[in-house]
Amino acid sequence: MLAHTHARCGASDSEAAIVLLHGFLGDRRDVEPLRQKLGALADCISLDLPGHGDSAWMPTIDAGTSAVDAALATLEALCPPPARLLLVGYSMGGRVALQLAARLPPPRLAGLVILSGSPGLDDGALREARLSRDVALAARLRAMTPPHFDEWLRREWYRAALWGGRLQEHPSFERMLLRRTDGAQPRDRAASLERESVGRQPSCWPWLEAPPAPVLYVAGEEDEAYCKVATRLAEHSGVAEPVERRLVRVAVLPAAGHALLLEASAPVAEICHAFASQVLPPPLVPAPPPLSEGVRIQARGPEGVDALSARLLPFRLPLTAPLPLARGPPVTERAGVLLLVEGMAADGRAVRGLGEVCPLPGFHSESLDEAAAQLRSVAHRLQGALLPFAVARLDGPTAKRG
Repeated sequence: MLAHTHARCGASDSEAAIVLLHGFLGDRRDVEPLRQKLGALADCISLDLPGHGDSAWMPTIDAGTSAVDAALATLEALCPPPARLLLVGYSMGGRVALQLAARLPPPRLAGLVILSGSPGLDDGALREARLSRDVALAARLRAMTPPHFDEWLRREWYRAALWGGRLQEHPSFERMLLRRTDGAQPRDRAASLERESVGRQPSCWPWLEAPPAPVLYVAGEEDEAYCKVATRLAEHSGVAEPVERRLVRVAVLPAAGHALLLEASAPVAEICHAFASQVLPPPLVPAPPPLSEGVRIQARGPEGVDALSARLLPFRLPLTAPLPLARGPPVTERAGVLLLVEGMAADGRAVRGLGEVCPLPGFHSESLDEAAAQLRSVAHRLQGALLPFAVARLDGPTAKRG
């Protein structure tokens, strides 16, 4: 099993998890800002890929095990079926996430986010040339001492064109560099580079033509190579379709190169959160365990009921016709959350209240995420509380008593 951090969502029902994968030379600390932003939506599992972080010296990982195989085995143990997975990977982690997505059974895949990752090379000659370059660089890394490794990062690696030219001026560059060199052994990075070379990666372009789940691809506008990938994906993603219906969505972030997790940490987190909110159901408040036969919780007085449970139930309903808005694209569906309160009156009769929140984009100030978060807070406080009848029934026309 790979070294990992498994952060559990307080209201999660364990039916889904978000998997976060770092890039070459990094570790799971690189994706911590993403975990903090996405942690309210589902469990988050951050992995150290083979040759990196705490996985670099784990004796249980065979030297020949690919990152895809190691990650798949780890996820099967941490989050077994039928739980659904949203895979988020940066650079090398994006390639690993893409290959994982292609190997997962379709019901297991909730979505895929690729941050500046390569779908692979179509041409066999290009793959051979890339593998030769990576093997040669791996040989250089194996010969480096830690001080030489630090010098190589500064003078060569982070001066490459894909970083955009201003990376070393970023205020957090030195902190990132320290993470790259802190306890790192160049030979471990060399093994990873050679094993996970794009030259060994099968082309995933055919899979991206008809993915079984939504895909989001993000690149920095100063990262020329990956902007070309974004352009190619955009051309085949059905640009005539509304964004929410496209299988592959593309975002290019201004004033950023390849180091998206450093130069554009906040925008990347916001984009990933919006995407995850669409492909994952809102976490539900767990229902209380069923009462034993013959046991009943009585009301504490005739003026109200004991609320045995309060649950959130997400819903999506397609509209019979698109609803045009003054700003933005027309609305084709209504998405919201039901609040179901169930309790028992003093005479033993069941009381059920049903309410809903369904903010309409462009009309309401709250987003669905914000409204659902408020309801989760309310639901937690309702469970076990003594409620007046009017509150228990939520005063709605669909509320039922009896």
